[in-house]
Amino acid sequence: MTGQPTAWGILKMAGTGALAAAAAFGVARQFS
Repeated sequence: MTGQPTAWGILKMAGTGALAAAAAFGVARQFS
């Protein structure tokens, strides 16, 4: 995996962001 394409990095970052958003959404729902 040398020199991974930028698209893959963006996809990975988007996936991580979606995971974090889903976790934050779950926590917010718990405390509402």
